[in-house]
Amino acid sequence: MQLSPINRRRLDNFRANKRGYWSLWFFLVLFIITLFAEFVANDKPFLVYYDGSFYTPIFRTYAETTFGGEFETEADYRDPYLIEKIQNKGWMLWPPVRYNHRTVAWDLSVPAPSPPEAEHWLGTDDQARDVVARLIYGFRISVLFGFALTLISAVIGVAAGAVQGYFGGWLDLLFQRFIEIWAGMPTLYLLIILASVVEPNFWWLLGLLLLFSWMGFVGVVRAEFLRARNFDYVRAARGLGVSDARIMRRHVLPNAMVATLTFMPFTLAGSVTVLTSLDFLGIGLPPGSASLGELLAQGKANLQAPWLGLTGFFVIAVMLSLLIFIGEAVRDAFDPRKLFADARPPEVTSPMPSALPEPTGQAAPSEAEPLLRIGNLGVDFRAGEQRVQAVRGVSLHIDPGETVALVGESGSGKSVTALATIQLLPYPVASHPAGSSIRFRGEELVGANQRRLESLRGNAISMIFQEPMTSLNPLHTVAKQVGEALRLHKGLSPAAARQRTIELLDLVGIQDAESRLESYPHQLSGGQRQRVMIAMALANEPELLIADEPTTALDVTIQAQVLQLLKDLQTRLGMAMLFITHDLGIVRKMADRVYVMTAGQVVEEGPVERIFNRPEHPYTQHLLAAEPKGEPVAATPDAPEVVDAEGVRVWFPVKRGVLRRTVDHVKAVDGVTLKVREGHTVGVVGESGSGKTTLGLALLRLEGSRGTIRFHAQDVHEMKAKRLRPLRREMQMVFQDPYGSLSPRMSVKEIIEEGLLVHQLGSTAQEREEQIVTALEEVGIDPESRNRYPHEFSGGQRQRIAIARAMVLKPRFVVLDEPTSALDMSVQAQIVDLLRDLQQRYRLAYLFISHDLKVVQALSDEVIVMRGGQVVESGPTQRVFQHPQEAYTRALIAAAFDLEAVEGGEVGSA
Repeated sequence: MQLSPINRRRLDNFRANKRGYWSLWFFLVLFIITLFAEFVANDKPFLVYYDGSFYTPIFRTYAETTFGGEFETEADYRDPYLIEKIQNKGWMLWPPVRYNHRTVAWDLSVPAPSPPEAEHWLGTDDQARDVVARLIYGFRISVLFGFALTLISAVIGVAAGAVQGYFGGWLDLLFQRFIEIWAGMPTLYLLIILASVVEPNFWWLLGLLLLFSWMGFVGVVRAEFLRARNFDYVRAARGLGVSDARIMRRHVLPNAMVATLTFMPFTLAGSVTVLTSLDFLGIGLPPGSASLGELLAQGKANLQAPWLGLTGFFVIAVMLSLLIFIGEAVRDAFDPRKLFADARPPEVTSPMPSALPEPTGQAAPSEAEPLLRIGNLGVDFRAGEQRVQAVRGVSLHIDPGETVALVGESGSGKSVTALATIQLLPYPVASHPAGSSIRFRGEELVGANQRRLESLRGNAISMIFQEPMTSLNPLHTVAKQVGEALRLHKGLSPAAARQRTIELLDLVGIQDAESRLESYPHQLSGGQRQRVMIAMALANEPELLIADEPTTALDVTIQAQVLQLLKDLQTRLGMAMLFITHDLGIVRKMADRVYVMTAGQVVEEGPVERIFNRPEHPYTQHLLAAEPKGEPVAATPDAPEVVDAEGVRVWFPVKRGVLRRTVDHVKAVDGVTLKVREGHTVGVVGESGSGKTTLGLALLRLEGSRGTIRFHAQDVHEMKAKRLRPLRREMQMVFQDPYGSLSPRMSVKEIIEEGLLVHQLGSTAQEREEQIVTALEEVGIDPESRNRYPHEFSGGQRQRIAIARAMVLKPRFVVLDEPTSALDMSVQAQIVDLLRDLQQRYRLAYLFISHDLKVVQALSDEVIVMRGGQVVESGPTQRVFQHPQEAYTRALIAAAFDLEAVEGGEVGSA
């Protein structure tokens, strides 16, 4: 069986944890040995040859008369009389240990418990039973009990957690209250009561502990389902008409199983410990059962026989240690941060010393020496036995107070270069080839000791990361995150750090800064989060600021504000800036000089004016020519209406108090009316939070709403899910995130085929295969790659796959939600051309949602402008763009096409 790339990587990561890997083998050997305990420790031979015939006492019971004895009772093969009878006419083949866990040794030379000797390797217990035999059988029953308890608990817990997390609401609330009450039941008292009424056995204990043990899995699985149920690929499956049961099983459960599998080895260790503890207390397995806990109890009761307690303790310690080590290796295997298997320290490839003496005072750089000089920088990533060259021979410099832009498409090596500058790459997985140099104020950073680097990071050199939501700690307040750098580098008191934080938040333009100190990242807008990131970076007034795509996820107006803020702060503080972006329009406004990167190399550099007016390298020329262009597909004015929506409202209740009463509503969409005709594209623009995406989801019945929604004159607003399912084929959506909208554990073929299976398009697998191939060819993806997984494709290719998933059903109406916002400029142009071509070929109706007005202008016939859930302006695209009536519309257009107008205050007037 061929493993998928992600599972192969997990297996490699598991093997890389040597302690866990060899613990698994050691545990399996022990378990297999004990699983066949009857062949290892038994008071019966497993093979007897007597009087020309073979007998197998382990599998069958024979009477004593079978071997020449006098009684019809079961043969006792340890009886000297019967031994003599058999040896006279044959022989016996015994296991290594000639006792099972119940056998009493009557021929001891000293009273029980007897010490270790040749016959009894670890001695006997206080009932003259062989300790080795009891350990072997006790190990087996403990592991089997743990396996049974863990597996059944996992099945129940996963099912309960899945239902809770997926459906949420009152069902989740009632389940949680039940679990809280049920978890408060006194398990130990119930076991004591049970032991006094009926003799416990393996199945009684398993059943009783199962009543409570399943709850340990619920929290893990519930959290995964709560997190995943609103992922774009789950919404996409709903949009295809996939049932809830199939979505839970096919899309969400595989992701939840990662956390469950990681949790299981630790649960197994806990289950073994529980059984051992109950046996130690005497309320576990019936008396006489092979039990590690009973062996510990005997050791406690017979201090004069230390081999009992020490043996039991050692076996339990080894067993639990092995399980914990295996659990750690499983955790590492499923950890996405463990990128490569080979965890050996890297070879020292840098010519620099591994530790530099800390300077007592750093001299100011001379006029000839730039603030930052990167020379011949290379970055290699180790993938198993292979090395991937992410950056090759990059050289650049930045002077004090200068802004240098590093541009290129995704994967060109821009962010890797930035992270290498402050040595934040995942070392030792990443390494620098010999000759790599990064000098800051003349001081070499490649190979600098960790203490020195920590003193520079966030102090002399700061960095603004690309995605503020993931870069800010969701569990810490704004005050704590901004103040941390101040306390670390400046040694400020909590009160002084708080006051300085307020000043910084004011500086970056956050209104009513003091009231925002105790806010968490999720309580801030995208623009506010980015401003907090800037405040953190500027806390210690750095000499060099590295800004890695600081405006990618922002609306045009917020983007313009953030850029102007950075320019103002740079002028005020006199700092240098390394600005990383793939948006050349921003570079023209922000930078003094430009370095162009592709495939890990710098291919061109020079002043902004020269690069933009006289680009020399073909790649630079390609970037500059890649802006989306063209006109919308010419549409027929009297084309039939595909979607007609009137007064659409989506209000989310705000609930407070113990009884969770609704006290207000968030009006995400508030009375929107629109029409989309066949072959037409209606663009929807506005800032984040204006209700664009919610409107698209409401039109497709993927979000609850009020009002009237008609599709081909059918009122779909009140349709039940079962009746609506056939129409799902004609109403599709392409989501913003080209990675998040594709299920990571399904191949491209499975992703595209899912809609065909739901709507029974293609009676045979061969017919469906042909439709998949055709759909991939239409969007420009090689059909031979259909058995690969989403992570093996670029962002542009993933978006093409998402389009193919929608188009394979031959829909009539497609909602395109920011389909180009996460893509490079050249890929944006390709996707726009593709969408225009598909629309012309199939007369598709598009609702195109975007904050990129240049893309909207290139694709849309009509535009509606949304703000605060309402339409503030609408009309033909050219009229709205050339003669906007509303101040808000003018601000959006100014931000997209004329940043200087925004800088002049147009945004503020909106």
